[in-house]
Amino acid sequence: MDFSLDPNFGNIQADRSRLIQILYNLVSNAIKFTPEKGKIFVHCKQSGSRAIFSVMDTGIGISSEDQKKLFQPFTQIDSSSSRQYCGTGLGLALVKKIVNLHQGDIWVESELGKGSTFIFTIPLTRPCEPRKVDTKDLREILIDFEMNKVAICSAKECEKDAQRETDISEISLPEIHLPEKAPESRSLVLVVDDDRNSNELISIILRDEGYCTASLYSGKNVLNITKKLKPEIVTLDVFLPDTNGWDVLRKLKGDPDTARIPVLIISVTDNNELGVALGAIYSFTKPVRRVELLSSLKEITSTFKFEEPRILIVDDDENAVELLSSMIEPEGFEVTKAYSGQEGLDKLFSEQQPDILILDLLMPEVSGFEIISRMRDAEKTKDIPLIVCTAAEFTEKNIEELNGELKGSLISIMKKGTFGRKELINRIKQLAMLKRRDDERNPYCRR
Repeated sequence: MDFSLDPNFGNIQADRSRLIQILYNLVSNAIKFTPEKGKIFVHCKQSGSRAIFSVMDTGIGISSEDQKKLFQPFTQIDSSSSRQYCGTGLGLALVKKIVNLHQGDIWVESELGKGSTFIFTIPLTRPCEPRKVDTKDLREILIDFEMNKVAICSAKECEKDAQRETDISEISLPEIHLPEKAPESRSLVLVVDDDRNSNELISIILRDEGYCTASLYSGKNVLNITKKLKPEIVTLDVFLPDTNGWDVLRKLKGDPDTARIPVLIISVTDNNELGVALGAIYSFTKPVRRVELLSSLKEITSTFKFEEPRILIVDDDENAVELLSSMIEPEGFEVTKAYSGQEGLDKLFSEQQPDILILDLLMPEVSGFEIISRMRDAEKTKDIPLIVCTAAEFTEKNIEELNGELKGSLISIMKKGTFGRKELINRIKQLAMLKRRDDERNPYCRR
């Protein structure tokens, strides 16, 4: 893979995390559809007042007919050579939305069998007036993605996958890579991330530090492979193409054979994505806009076919509870209020079980994370639609507070793009130490 930057390229004013997200997606697709020994080129140059990025590969290429529908959500290329790459067909639709929000454009140049070049342009300086984009389309894409991602593959393929999931003896294990200069007794870390670049980068960092690594690129069979490999730690990207990563985490923590294996979540890039990572259908930052909240509730009501939905609002901020209630009660929704995490749990599992849960994550004593965990573990509440409302600025301090809540479950969260090699290794060591202390206190619970 070759990277090149035009020497005359100056500064650019853009959303850094979203720009990285665009490039990650395009490069990941190039890697996925380029055979071994193929080549990938990433180039950036300046043309007038715009930046031009291009990602070129020598892969399988795209027919002119498929190019017309490439940026539509849930569209998969139909050519037989690409059917093996089962996915959601969502990534490029989101990329296009992000590029458009930057007042940019994106297109593809490709010839079947000869590779593809994806090109996008954005202004070098932030526009005075943002482009008007129909955000409802984006929300619809996200909710459909969450509810239908497993259905993208054919029913027959999913049936086969489920059969393989139950038959642990037939599962092929990933290759274990040993560190070059370290004792053989070093711990094994299982790296689960569909982004091959991210997966390889994490693995290289860990092996350089003396850890053995094994890589998985999908959520399929993570539980059974973890049972067989018994890694010291699992790193998990919860945004996986074939599985809800939150379900993977829930399975790992719900199985007695894997419950005490520490899990490091390396995925979340902002506060709204944290909510989605925790299984929310919608995630909003405070203060929530009335039109967005009502739109989400109506969408959920329609999708789940609720006639008169009961909504439970859980937040330790009394003003926030009253504000949310005043937004939705006039629209005919029945509202139940809880002003603490414990009160929220009591009402969640009461006889008057809610149809929809609106939840704040950061609460004292009983956190939103604990409520989600308890809700997903119980058969009668596990499918309740969840809307997460987080602080307007989900800071590193908030992440630390949340990680403090998660220590007992041997779970930790790190935001992509906010840490380096040293921070990753330190977090791995911290989790390993917590696991050893836990084993010392509970010798009969050891793996």
